[in-house]
Amino acid sequence: MKLRDFRYERIFALFYRLTRRLSNRQIMMLLAVVVGVLAGLGTYLFEMLLHGIKSGLIRWFPVDSAHILFLIYPAVGIILATLFVKYIVRDNISEGVTRVLYAMSRRNSRIARHNCWTSIVGGATTIGFGGSVGPEAPIVLTGAAIGSNIGRLARLNYKHTTLLLCCGAVLAVLRGVLFCFGRAGTRCFAAVLELEGAALSVQAFCDTGFSVQDPLTGQAVVLVYYPAVRSALPQELRTFLDRYFACGTAPPPELRVRLVPCTTIAGHCVLPAVPAKALRTSKGSAAGILAAFCRPETQQPWTALLGSELAVQLGIR
Repeated sequence: MKLRDFRYERIFALFYRLTRRLSNRQIMMLLAVVVGVLAGLGTYLFEMLLHGIKSGLIRWFPVDSAHILFLIYPAVGIILATLFVKYIVRDNISEGVTRVLYAMSRRNSRIARHNCWTSIVGGATTIGFGGSVGPEAPIVLTGAAIGSNIGRLARLNYKHTTLLLCCGAVLAVLRGVLFCFGRAGTRCFAAVLELEGAALSVQAFCDTGFSVQDPLTGQAVVLVYYPAVRSALPQELRTFLDRYFACGTAPPPELRVRLVPCTTIAGHCVLPAVPAKALRTSKGSAAGILAAFCRPETQQPWTALLGSELAVQLGIR
């Protein structure tokens, strides 16, 4: 007997002793909770690794202007991910959703053990360096692999193993739903938005469905309710924004204004944005961001709207 098989036998024996007085339904409920906790932990590690890579790559040079590294980083990320898969994983970890469906239909819901962590490393490396992929597929494969391997350790049949696999994969489905429809984070909190020549006291609101970035630099965008901060802005910027919202005039070069595309329920629009030195709260700060100004028809309860990534940097989530 191999050492690995002996270790699995000991894990199963311990599991059997702990659950021998529970019914099958209770055992499945307990395993589903374990899968959910581990899949949530995997998602958290993925997000933290992704954020750490992105922050480390852009921290040492200005991100509010074009830079040659924005062209080099994606190629470096793809090379690193390829080497990781070829020489460390030695298996295919791409197309996460497809592999999950294939495992359910052809492999009795069995997914390789390494998929519990390799998709986190490979996906975070590719996305963190600017690769044009989304985070949902690595999260799906990671959660599904955790559910599948817990079912294998517990020696469950195909039906129950598939149920645990789906418990792990559904976390990514919920993440996609929250991304599309949004979910309120904490209530409005006080913050200071530092611009060139002005420091704005704002009431910030975190919406996990809000995620806007500059398509050129990847900088996070804070949406600012223009009527609430108009009087505190510098005269030149205030004059331009008045003209922009009135007739769509072009920005003068000296203001360093960028036009950032934004998609909302109301449709697609382009908003004027300026570099912000920092957004500060009592718990943290976020630098290297853009402040985009909007003027909706109805009054808003917030002064600044931000997404979940900035909320993590500010220490409010």
